[in-house]
Amino acid sequence: MRYRTGEMAEFFGMTKEGIRYLERQGLITSRRDEQNRYRYFSRSEITRLKEIRSYQALGFSLEEAARIVCRTPREELLSRMDEKLSELEKKEEQIRQMRTTLQERRGVVARMLDTQEAFELVMRPEILFFNHVSDEASGESAREKEAIAHARAVEKTWIRAMPAVGFWAMHCDASGQTVQGIYGSGAGLDTVRRLGLPVLGEMVHLEPCLCMRGVLEARGTQVGDVTALLKRAQAHGYTLCGDVYGQMHVHYLSETGERMAIHEMFVPVCEKTIKNA
Repeated sequence: MRYRTGEMAEFFGMTKEGIRYLERQGLITSRRDEQNRYRYFSRSEITRLKEIRSYQALGFSLEEAARIVCRTPREELLSRMDEKLSELEKKEEQIRQMRTTLQERRGVVARMLDTQEAFELVMRPEILFFNHVSDEASGESAREKEAIAHARAVEKTWIRAMPAVGFWAMHCDASGQTVQGIYGSGAGLDTVRRLGLPVLGEMVHLEPCLCMRGVLEARGTQVGDVTALLKRAQAHGYTLCGDVYGQMHVHYLSETGERMAIHEMFVPVCEKTIKNA
C-alpha cells in the first residue's frame, strides 16, 4: 500500500507542510510514479512516520521525535528519555500547583457565597510579603535607581512563579486602622525556598500565628473593610493582635457593573485577657 502526501497528512493528522518538512529533512522519502507523475510514500515510510508520531504522543516535539527515530545514536537514547522524563515531572508539579490553587480559589468563592459561614480559627503559615516596587524614575540618585531596578527584577521573578506566588495586600494595622495602597506579592516561606525565589531585606516576614480566617469583598484592587471580621472575632472572645493581611483570589462584575474582588483574610487574634473581679 502506498500513500500520496495529502493522504499521509490526513492519515496521521498532520498538515501537508509537516509531511514535506520531514521529507526535506531526509527523514522520510517518497518516490515519483512515472506514469501519473504523483509522488508516493511506501509502507516502510508509513511505519517510520508511525514511530515518529508515537514519540510525539509521549510529549516530544516533531523535531525531537524525528531525531530520536532517525538520528540519535544508541548511547544517547537514555539521556534523551531522561531529559523528557525530567521535563514531564516539572510539568506534573506545575499542574499540581495549578489544581491546588484553583481548588483554593473555588473554596474562597464558595465561602463568600455562604452567608452562614461559621467562626474559623486557623494557623496562618509563615509568609513573605513583597510590596510592589516603584519604577526607576522615582529614584533620585544613581544608587537609588539601581536598587529599584534590582527590586523590580526580583519582583518579575516572583510574578513568573505564579500561581505559587499570590497577590496579597495589607488591609489594616494592629490598631485596627484601615490602610491603603500596601499591596504586592506573597508566598509561603516553604514555597520561596522550594522555588529558590530571590529575597530582599525589605520584604515583610509574617510569622506563623493564630488567625481568624474570613472572606470579604472590595472594589477593584482596593483593600477591604475588615470591621465585620473584627466584630466577629470579638464576639467569640478574641481581640486583634497583629496586622491583617489578605490574599486576593478572584475578580468579578457586580450587578451595577463595578469590578469587585474577593479576598481571603487572615486576622491575627488572641484571647481577651479577663481581669479578676
